[in-house]
Amino acid sequence: MKGISVQRLVADDIILRQEIAGKGLSSLGDLVISFTYDELRDFIIAYSLVGTSEGTAGSLSETLTGLKGSPVFEGAYKYVYLQARKTKHREALQACEQAEDFVEHFALNVHLLPPGIQNNEDVSRLKVILMDVSEVARFRRAAVFLLNRQYLDELLNIRILIEHLNSLDSQAHRRAVETLFSRPHDFPSRSWEKRLNGFVENVCDLGLDDILGDYSPEWLVFLLHASSLAGWYERQRVSILFNTGKREAKLQGALEIAGNRKAT
Repeated sequence: MKGISVQRLVADDIILRQEIAGKGLSSLGDLVISFTYDELRDFIIAYSLVGTSEGTAGSLSETLTGLKGSPVFEGAYKYVYLQARKTKHREALQACEQAEDFVEHFALNVHLLPPGIQNNEDVSRLKVILMDVSEVARFRRAAVFLLNRQYLDELLNIRILIEHLNSLDSQAHRRAVETLFSRPHDFPSRSWEKRLNGFVENVCDLGLDDILGDYSPEWLVFLLHASSLAGWYERQRVSILFNTGKREAKLQGALEIAGNRKAT
């Protein structure tokens, strides 16, 4: 692993923790390192693949394909892709993007892309994923990722999700919200409604001050989208919340953004 620093392993989430060893003189200056074996193994494999690639995407693509079905495939692919993005390794990036299941890998790993290397192609890929609710797990993963990205200075942020929800007609909007709050093997089949109602109640229970402190206008638009399919009681609570805080800039901003919604 020559050339790989401890700091890099920490930054890439390979090493979970580094801390100063015990207080005894014999261990002065030593570090105690904690790591997950599988992650470190997959990272080393990926580091080796990218570092020893022969300069063509085809050879690396063949190597990755050969790993399919093995326990190391997903992890090695993930770190090859992340290294390719961070180092701008054109051949490695091309090899990853040529994989037939690239979109699935992208959806699994997009949350690991630092803001500094996010680009417009990532935005386009997420928009395509959001359009296909038939790929339930992929859609939900992308939506939840964006929902938790409230900082608009990052290219991949919650606004992508809100613009998508705003663009949907009533039928597609209902299906998107239902998919977000559904879980595999739900029984009864309308369990998503109970889950949705609980989400709305939990937010409203926070109180106006905490809501204004914790959430952006775009996140509050998501609350409006979700609550539009909640029960009568939950919809009333959201209505009271927005009426109580009608002079607050964040709530006013949320209502303005929500006003661009296609579905009625």
